[in-house]
Amino acid sequence: MTDQELHEVFEENLPIVKSHLNFYAEGDMDHVQNGLTNMYASIVTNNEKNKKRKEKKSLNSRFLKNAIRWGIICEARRGCSVDSNIKSFKRRNLDIEIVKTDALEQEVADFILTDKVLPLDLKVISKISWERFFKSLTWLERRFVKARLEELTTIEIYIKLKIGQYQYLRMRRSALAKFQTAFS
Repeated sequence: MTDQELHEVFEENLPIVKSHLNFYAEGDMDHVQNGLTNMYASIVTNNEKNKKRKEKKSLNSRFLKNAIRWGIICEARRGCSVDSNIKSFKRRNLDIEIVKTDALEQEVADFILTDKVLPLDLKVISKISWERFFKSLTWLERRFVKARLEELTTIEIYIKLKIGQYQYLRMRRSALAKFQTAFS
């Protein structure tokens, strides 16, 4: 097929897949463009396969709809567009705050004091309560709390702290009781 014939096939199939394209693009012109580009690329690829097989197969509308959908999804995953707005990928745009565990007290205090939701007196109370809680912990309990803040699994904590299940449960209960005491 020539380029003109490929373009005609593209224009013939465009009304069939237009509603599908609009649904998955969610009104974003970048996603529309990515979907159309991928649709055209799939038509070209299908044409090349037909040449190798020396047969003429018609295009299935489902084939083109899948090409559009995956074109939009793959571009959103790569993050090529600054304003990607597919709902399942919004979590990647969230701001990530890294808390250093070697300077945990200062980082938590800074975080609490920069929080705009709480009034200043509650921020100060939270900072004092956190310091009181952290000072009441033993050395091993501090390591346990830091490991929990790093979101390590139970087994990873067993390995990192070189403790067993019984000691893990005892430390967890003890740290929780101290936390409730400090913040009450």
